[in-house]
Amino acid sequence: MADVLFGVVNPSGKLPYTLPRHAGQVPIYHSQKKWSGYRRTGADIHLGYTDMPATPLYPFGHGLSYTTFEYSELSISGTEIAIDGAVTVGIAVSNSGPWPARRSSNSISATRQPV
Repeated sequence: MADVLFGVVNPSGKLPYTLPRHAGQVPIYHSQKKWSGYRRTGADIHLGYTDMPATPLYPFGHGLSYTTFEYSELSISGTEIAIDGAVTVGIAVSNSGPWPARRSSNSISATRQPV
């Protein structure tokens, strides 16, 4: 921990979940369905709360680093997926900053349930 605080080691962890600012924002999570009534958009007349922003305190994938990274070569295993199928997504990550570092990646698993 001291090595991270003093800049000897670059922090590389990322949050695997979203942290709301306040209990009144719950539920707030990355797999929330769009138009479920909880998620707000820029076109929505709801402009947030009067005493705090409507954004999460720390969103899914949040993490700090002493360097920067570039992402390229996105690949997706197919254009169509069967209802019981799977997809594989890949991306190349390179360190474009001045510090040696590693970038951990978050993966999301989703299951779609028929209506």
